[in-house]
Amino acid sequence: MLDATTDIELSNISDLPGPKGLPLIGNLLQLDIKKIHRMLEGWSEQYGKRYRIKLGGKDVVVISDTELINHILRNRPATFRRLSSIEPVFKEVGAHGLFSAEGDDWKRQRKIVMKALDKAHLRHFFPTLRKITERLKKRWEDAAEKNIEVDILQDLMRYTVDVTTQLAFGYDSNTIECDEDVIQKHLAHVLPAVNRRVNSPFPYWQFFKLPADKALDKAMVEIRAEVSKIIKQCRLKLADNPELKQAPTNFLEAILSDVDGSDESFSDEEIFGNILTILIAGEDTTANSLAWVFHYLTKYPEVQRKLQCESMSILGDEKIATDIASMERLPFFDAVMTETLRLKSVVPVMFFEPKNDIELGGLSLPKGTPLFILTRKISVDESNVEDAGSFKPERWLTERNKVTDNSLQLANIPFGAGPRFCPGRHLSLLESKMVLSMLCQSFSATRSSKKSPDEIFEFTMMPDELNIKFEKR
Repeated sequence: MLDATTDIELSNISDLPGPKGLPLIGNLLQLDIKKIHRMLEGWSEQYGKRYRIKLGGKDVVVISDTELINHILRNRPATFRRLSSIEPVFKEVGAHGLFSAEGDDWKRQRKIVMKALDKAHLRHFFPTLRKITERLKKRWEDAAEKNIEVDILQDLMRYTVDVTTQLAFGYDSNTIECDEDVIQKHLAHVLPAVNRRVNSPFPYWQFFKLPADKALDKAMVEIRAEVSKIIKQCRLKLADNPELKQAPTNFLEAILSDVDGSDESFSDEEIFGNILTILIAGEDTTANSLAWVFHYLTKYPEVQRKLQCESMSILGDEKIATDIASMERLPFFDAVMTETLRLKSVVPVMFFEPKNDIELGGLSLPKGTPLFILTRKISVDESNVEDAGSFKPERWLTERNKVTDNSLQLANIPFGAGPRFCPGRHLSLLESKMVLSMLCQSFSATRSSKKSPDEIFEFTMMPDELNIKFEKR
């Protein structure tokens, strides 16, 4: 057992190895926030699967042990919670929703948010998703005709913003065909600020504000004004069309219908927080994941050709899928995305703490001890995955692929595990397959640069430079 009380002598955090730091500030000056995941993974190679760092005067335990990580994820929210510094930061920026909520607050919100993101709502949303994918196709056709490279991450963020605003509240931002949208323009300030504040040793922004903090404040005023206006319009729409409460057409209609028709207490602030949460998560995580897929498709053209063959066999002459069922018949697409997420997880490090004094794998942890868990590190560990550093989508098509004790599945957890498994998983995978199948039906993607993009961590992990050239098929 991992956390049972026993008669054996437990080790303390001070017994763990770790990099040397400076008095008072510990390892703070050694950490580059935008590269923190790579630095923590590198120290794991040196100091083992459990080691200690000091951030200011605070001990932090860094874990890259598969069993311990799965134990932590599966024992949320009862035993572990997100790092306690996360919730107040999200509250301060106005994005406190399901992601940052804890305890009974999380359980109450989860029930409604999960229903609004279930497969039934995604089936109803599919025609809108198809329309947005058609716009992206036209954008890439224009780039192909002009023989120019595109910043693929920016294009994918336009796509995911358009999808998410339509799904979230039926608002057609159409950033694909237009230069920018009020909400999309300002969302870019949120996650970098959250990443900076969560990892700050003290809340400096409460005493003085850097230019980035002032930009965040301005962005949140604009976002709140736009979203509040849309929430008000949605309430009026539901009042005029009560039948929508039985068949809501977007996330906001679904969440307002459930709230208005139940005894659950769900404030306007919580509604706003969840809307902003889904906007942020829907833009960054899916766009970043898809960008990494493009990196591998241009690096391994034989994989791209195999995707094209599978796409043609399912979609035939359709340039864009006309029904959601066809997206469920693409096993190699699933394999490519799963392998990409294994190697380039957009959430390579997660931050937790125990809610009480506990024992974890023989280590005594006081309540509130920061735990940094390296989810990407375990997925590229040779003890878990055969030939772990290689991009091999086929490994997901072969039963267990010579991996014993289900270690491959346990080590690959890009959407988390346990009760707080990511509720947006189905939407993210559906968006990804729509974009990739559209690509395979109409284009071939190449890169002129042979340099692999650097990994930048801003609460999610993204490629720094990834320019793609499209050729019509």
